[in-house]
Amino acid sequence: GGIVLIVMSIGIGAFSQIHTVNAVIFWAVFWSIGFHCWSPLQPAMVLSLTKEEGKAKRLGQVTRIRGISALLGMGLVALIGKSSEVLRPMFLTAGIAIAISGVLVFFVSRKTDPSIKMPRLTMKKKYRFYYALTFLEGCRKQIFITFAIYVLVKVFGTPVNRIATLMIINGTITLIFAPIIGRLVDRIGERPSLSISNASLILVFIGYALVKNINMLYVLYCMDSFLYMFVVAQTTYLNKIALPEDVRPALSMGVTMNHIAAVIVPLVGGLIWNVLDRYDVIFYGGSVVALVSFIVSQFLWSDKDYK
Repeated sequence: GGIVLIVMSIGIGAFSQIHTVNAVIFWAVFWSIGFHCWSPLQPAMVLSLTKEEGKAKRLGQVTRIRGISALLGMGLVALIGKSSEVLRPMFLTAGIAIAISGVLVFFVSRKTDPSIKMPRLTMKKKYRFYYALTFLEGCRKQIFITFAIYVLVKVFGTPVNRIATLMIINGTITLIFAPIIGRLVDRIGERPSLSISNASLILVFIGYALVKNINMLYVLYCMDSFLYMFVVAQTTYLNKIALPEDVRPALSMGVTMNHIAAVIVPLVGGLIWNVLDRYDVIFYGGSVVALVSFIVSQFLWSDKDYK
């Protein structure tokens, strides 16, 4: 974990010194390698350091800390990030901060469960519903990341400062509700949590396809951010059913499935919009994804099945 964070820190810090497009591409790929290696490690560390009854709560708290950091970063950029030259020292500062985190991980990781091995990909039938949910969650996430903002800007002419305000609101929502949702998942279980979130997402997607009132679209955009926090239930579900040595490999496979969706969905969605000249079809597709996720979540074990 410490090594991949240091790799990420080098890539981020290098942005303070680059001046060409080729350099941007190289260092973007470089830091992305570290980031995507860290993605399955971070929740695995949280799970291994947490008591069984409070894992979703801890994941929610980590999400809150991540939200605080995002708010601070967005606020700093909004205040002083008016040119690329001003941003250069910020990249260097971010790189140093990540490197310090990497050093700290070397000490934290010594306390983790030694039975959990270094990550590798694993594909087992036992984890098929987790893999299906992570793939579908990746599809859902990419529809909103790629097209929801684009609709607000291209179709409804939302200005940049309004988009920034929405992102700050979403960050604040995460800050307030992530630990609460984590505790809720611990209390009611993964199947009900994912059922509630996916059923709600069906309505959010249909609303985004039909609604023409810009203020209502802002509300729907923020609702998606709120419902996304229920994704911690997928991680705690895997932790409950997986062998200790399979947790990180299965999380790594989940990240892989998620990123397969990240490649496919923007391409297919862009082609649909270009050919049909309609964005609503994309969000109707998102409602179908949410419906399938709801159906898959009904096959998850209930809490009594873990005992």
